[in-house]
Amino acid sequence: YYSSLPNAPLNTARNDMHALIKSTHRDQLPYSSSSYGDVWDALIAVDSDASGQNVKLVYKDVFVPAMPYDSGTCQYWNREHLWPKSHGVGTSGKT
Repeated sequence: YYSSLPNAPLNTARNDMHALIKSTHRDQLPYSSSSYGDVWDALIAVDSDASGQNVKLVYKDVFVPAMPYDSGTCQYWNREHLWPKSHGVGTSGKT
């Protein structure tokens, strides 16, 4: 991955690293989707424990079952408990 960079990766210029990352990470997940491949799926994949069955809530610092998740009922975990909108791009996608 980094071999295409000059002096990779330790002495690479910030601009070169930025260009590589930007050109190889092009997908933008929909915030919500009825099909596979939205933010819910990504959060479960990246914030789960080793079993993949639980996700960690940042505010409470606890693991809870990944499924089901909350889509507006406030009965289960929701995206704000994993990665608050205030720490990211909100619902509008890339900034």
